Amino acid sequence: MSVVIKKEGESKYGVVGGVATDAMVKERVETLKKSLEKDKFKVIGEFLLARCNPPWTLHGFRTNEDMIPIE
Repeated sequence: MSVVIKKEGESKYGVVGGVATDAMVKERVETLKKSLEKDKFKVIGEFLLARCNPPWTLHGFRTNEDMIPIE
């Protein structure tokens, strides 16, 4: 396995955090998309799930974010 690091340009995302189960992520992403579109943001791609902690982190201390690219 190899790691590739590349530079990306600036991007804007609509972001919401919470528990990262499949069902919860799906629900939050749909809610976030509707909210962004209501506020006149254009969704320009698929969501990304950022899981920011190792698996042994206790439930209440985990940081997970659903990110949707916008214009």
